[in-house]
Amino acid sequence: MPITDQRPLPTLSEGEKKAIKESWPQIYQNFEQTSLDVLIEFLQKFPEAQDSFPKFSAKKCHLEQDNEVKWQASRIINAVNAVVGHLDNEVAMKQYLKELSVKHSSEFQVDPKMFKELSAIFVSTIRGKAAYEKLFSIICTLLRSSYDE
Repeated sequence: MPITDQRPLPTLSEGEKKAIKESWPQIYQNFEQTSLDVLIEFLQKFPEAQDSFPKFSAKKCHLEQDNEVKWQASRIINAVNAVVGHLDNEVAMKQYLKELSVKHSSEFQVDPKMFKELSAIFVSTIRGKAAYEKLFSIICTLLRSSYDE
């Protein structure tokens, strides 16, 4: 299943939730490097996205050594970690992602298609992709929600 950012919102089965909860700790244990690798690959594939990050938008080389880039990468994976923590509380997950959506659309003015692109790179690093494709589709759809209002 490719990652989508359109409704209807996918639903994770209990088995998919269990698979994510069991595999996420192995992904998250190296969160600093994992998130940095994902963000660097994203910025290389979509250099125009770097303009969405004012703290390092002008920096063109050695991004992997930049503390602001590392900080942003950690924020991204920690947001995913929060969503994983809310897998059994759909209301809390939706509220959390709605708040992020409002921030990203109004305050940061991020192009919503970038959520899907970043998510695809993230999922490409994970084994057992099917459940994560659904999870990231939920994330992308809800992050896009305030753009569609």
